[in-house]
Amino acid sequence: MKHGLLHGKGEFIWQDGTKYKGEFRENEITGTGRYDWTDGSYYEGQVINGLRHGKGTYTNPKEGVVYEGEWIAGLRHGNGTLKYRNGSVYDGAWEKGMKSG
Repeated sequence: MKHGLLHGKGEFIWQDGTKYKGEFRENEITGTGRYDWTDGSYYEGQVINGLRHGKGTYTNPKEGVVYEGEWIAGLRHGNGTLKYRNGSVYDGAWEKGMKSG
């Protein structure tokens, strides 16, 4: 805490069980951290204002997918690799959450 605000490293748990462990800056989830959702999926990487932003990896074991790459405002955007449980792989460009290439 700094001046009554969340600041530095810590953990936040929402009522639904979603967890974030990582960096906070003046009450904002900003920096590097990890989200864990109640469905078993998780994200590790850079975050700005609570959204996936920068480089990071999203894993959803239930759906059998792993995305490693760039994010902007919570969406896959830039270069990234999406791997599927069946062995299929998409490695390329993303724009606003959609494959672009």
